Amino acid sequence: MDHEMKELEVFTLPVSRIYEKENEFDGTLPDYLPNIERPVRVNARHTSCEIVYEADKATVRGTISYELLYESDYKGKLKCVTFTGEYSQKTELRRADALSAAAYVSVVSCVCKMLNARKVLIRSHIVCELRYASGEKCSVLAPSQHDCCVQTSECAISKTVFVPAKEFILTDTFATQAELPPIGDVITVSCEPINTSCVCSNGFVTVSGELKVNVLYEHDNEQELNCAAKDIPFSYILDSDRSAETTEATPYTYVITAAADSGIDAYGESRMFNLTCRLGIALSLTDTARETFVTDIFVPGKKSAVKTLPLVCTSIGPEEKTVFNIERSFENRNGFARILDSHVTLRITDIVQKDDSCEVQALATIGVLGTTDTDTEYSESTVVFTETLPARNVISIIAVINESTVSVGAQGMTFVSRGVFVYREGENIAAQAVCAIEVSDLEPSASALTVFFPTGEDTLWDVAKRYAADPEKIKHDNPDAFRNGKASDAERIIIMR
Repeated sequence: MDHEMKELEVFTLPVSRIYEKENEFDGTLPDYLPNIERPVRVNARHTSCEIVYEADKATVRGTISYELLYESDYKGKLKCVTFTGEYSQKTELRRADALSAAAYVSVVSCVCKMLNARKVLIRSHIVCELRYASGEKCSVLAPSQHDCCVQTSECAISKTVFVPAKEFILTDTFATQAELPPIGDVITVSCEPINTSCVCSNGFVTVSGELKVNVLYEHDNEQELNCAAKDIPFSYILDSDRSAETTEATPYTYVITAAADSGIDAYGESRMFNLTCRLGIALSLTDTARETFVTDIFVPGKKSAVKTLPLVCTSIGPEEKTVFNIERSFENRNGFARILDSHVTLRITDIVQKDDSCEVQALATIGVLGTTDTDTEYSESTVVFTETLPARNVISIIAVINESTVSVGAQGMTFVSRGVFVYREGENIAAQAVCAIEVSDLEPSASALTVFFPTGEDTLWDVAKRYAADPEKIKHDNPDAFRNGKASDAERIIIMR
């Protein structure tokens, strides 16, 4: 007997694995820069990332840009230099286990040690998150046969598509405050994406937000430092072929990185800056479709044997948002009198599921560059906080910072940050799908009339399958049975083949 078969892709929940490592880099100053008197600050950010397979296992490779701000031996002037280093992280992911994969890398801490007047040792703590969708293709029996009794189940299949990371160039011009002297040397530039959002519509993905830019510079003919700041809006459309697979796809998660090119310059004898910045955008999409599986099947009057395939499907809910507000005070250990620049990075460290809620634990790293009575110094502090979300099973979450400030007062320093947690709820659904059926004749001794005494837990399907009988005929011949889905109301059931 022929049965129609169809090909169905079945995916499990997107997998996330975290790898952490300590990375060391030796940096030597180029000849045109003066010697190091003392390091002030070092920043690090990853600038490129790729997944390569070695001996069928995935290795994440990329580069990190290290920006060193130091006090030189030339009149005590601040100077900035950028180094480029490499990193490599081996993983346990095999090529055959991943239908698609993407890596997201962040540098959570970075310290600098001066080796000599021309050389420094930079140690950084790197976190690599490898996300991939695993699954398999299988043949699932389609419920289209009129001569079969078919039991089906509907299930939501969530498919995850990872869109390759793309890079965009953002340029802008902005000015310092009018009352300040003209710009001298540009010391360093920091930029941070804020108020970001990601929307998928009609096969296109739009990523937008603002770039918070701070430029630390010296006044013309003076060594006094000041900071110019601007929030620059951006919006980019990703029209990847993979993101256009469906018009119903929604963002699963996204990561935006930003780095200012070292070529930022200022117009001579003016207060205007030219900014060139590179934004890297990596995202994944999810599309949920409802599929009907055959969970059981038999042929009345025949002996039927089925082969089933265990499936794990994922049902992902809509995007939800919860606003968070953090305000913490901490010690002014460096004795800052004035803050020149500050930046905040937020990292989710743990998710604890409760009965009807979810507790998110996060770590905020606060970097402050400021002036004391005698020097310009940099320090980092960490703040741990928790937030409760009205969710039962969080499977995807990111933190979007909309605003962050650091201020100094008589009692110490105060950190304020506002933003939103963007998350999705979901669940894994286990199913057994019929992928094959074998049909043969009943044994000659099988009776045409059977009287069955139910136990109280037997369903109509259970009885019909046990005796290879048509369930509709059983129900017609026993009108008082199976009123509540089970045969508990009948003393006996008559089965005629």
